Parts: sequence; C-alpha cells; structure tokens
Amino acid sequence: MWLQIKLVTYLSKTMAKIIAFTNQAGGVGKSTSVVNIAAFLSKKYKVLVVDADGQQTATMNLGINPYQLDYSLYHSLVQPEKYPFKKVVVQTEYGVDLLPATEDLYMIELDLASAIGREARLKKLLKVASLSYDYILIDMPPSLGLMQINGLNAADEVVIVCQSQPKSANGLGMLLSSIERVREHLNAELEIKGVLITLYEKNTRVANKTIERITSHEAVKDRIFKTFIRKNVTLAEAGHRQEIETDKGIAILGEPILFFDEEGKSNGYQDYEALTKEFIS
Repeated sequence: MWLQIKLVTYLSKTMAKIIAFTNQAGGVGKSTSVVNIAAFLSKKYKVLVVDADGQQTATMNLGINPYQLDYSLYHSLVQPEKYPFKKVVVQTEYGVDLLPATEDLYMIELDLASAIGREARLKKLLKVASLSYDYILIDMPPSLGLMQINGLNAADEVVIVCQSQPKSANGLGMLLSSIERVREHLNAELEIKGVLITLYEKNTRVANKTIERITSHEAVKDRIFKTFIRKNVTLAEAGHRQEIETDKGIAILGEPILFFDEEGKSNGYQDYEALTKEFIS
C-alpha cells in the first residue's frame, strides 16, 4: 500500500497537464493560440505541441516544413510499434517540442477503421510522453471525427476557441454535446478549461453578440477567459514568415509572436503573454 501511494504521488507530480484546443470551425485562431501559448509556457516549463490537424498549421507555425518529414503523428497512431514517440517527436528552434502533422492525417479514419481501441491511440501515445513534459497542448482538427475524439479522450482539459463572430459560436452546442458524450463513454475526468475569444474587436456589436451566444450555454457561461486575443496584423505576419514551394505543396512557415516581436510591443504579444499567465493561474 505504501509503495502504491508513493507511486501515485510521483506520477501526479511528474505527468504533464494535457490540454486540447478545439472548435468546429477553421480560421478561428486555434493553431495560432496553441503555438503562442506553448512558446510563452516554454519560458518556465517543458512543453510539447501535438499537431492533430491535417492542415498542419501548428507544425508550420513552429517553423517545421511538413513536406520534408519522413514520418509524423499519423505514423505513430497507425503503426505505434514501428514509429514510437521518441522517433517522431521534433525539437523546434523555439524551445517547444512537436509531434508534427502531415496530410496523411486526413486518411486516419479510413486507415484505422477496423482497428481495436482506435479512439484511444493518442491517449496511449501521450501516456509515455507525459512523463517528460509539464504541458502538452493538442491542436485538434475543426471536425467531429476520429482525431477530435482521440484528442478529447487523451486530454485532462479542453479549451474552446471562438472567433468574435457569431458564426464561430453557432456550432458550440453540438461541440459541447460531443464533449459530454466523450465524458460519458471514454474520459470521465475531462474538464472544460475555458472559452478563448480570438480576433477580438472591442466595442463592436458583432463581438458583443458572439459573447452573448457563448454565455447562453450553461456549461461555459462562467468559463470565458478574461484575456481576449485582439485582431492584430503582427500576429498574422508572424504566421507567414516564409514560403517554401515543394513538389507536394507550399509550406507557409511562421514563428511564435514571442520570437517575431522581440520588443513585445504588439497587441498579439501582450495578449498571449497575459493569457498564458491566466492560463496557469
């Protein structure tokens, strides 16, 4: 019994907090938020970003060209014995480790169609990785498919990212229902960490209407982060630092605002710095 207590205490101190970022719509600043929060966290903590989205935005925003990768998260999920975590993880130049995405992720549902325990593949993979990190941030795809379920099943907490446009909040009810179903059937410990408002324009009717729609949902009405991410040109520029044309496609590489805006004068820098402090408080 004493050894069991000591083991539980040890694991509780050393296993990473796993946080999934989600929404049902693309273009809401989800990947941008994952990358920038990860960068600010990495000033004090060991951080892993998991790019579970076939769009590969988080991968490219951390300066990694997905078209030059031999293997990625997809390979670790489909053939975990051949492609273990340590073989696939990438150390980026920004102090953040990355499980990168490639376009193969679009085929994951088909390739794992008959696999046993397919909804727990990511959870199993991160169980090993979590002993090496303080925080693991999962950038999930904007769809209610297998990777979304895997991310919610693996996570301790989920952050819902909403652009300050009413259409961004339209699918919130369905997303909350999906989170609840994952709680009931797979991950009873999953908690909603909060709703993050992005691309915010202060004192506009549209932004206020969005917040009204979000707060109409009982599950999140008191869980909106106090820090809103304002619409900011510098953030967009940070995510579009370099274009590399390859035979497979054009890789648009970026970097976290922490490194792009070294003086820290932009709204993007200040907002993500404040959000990260709120995130860990």
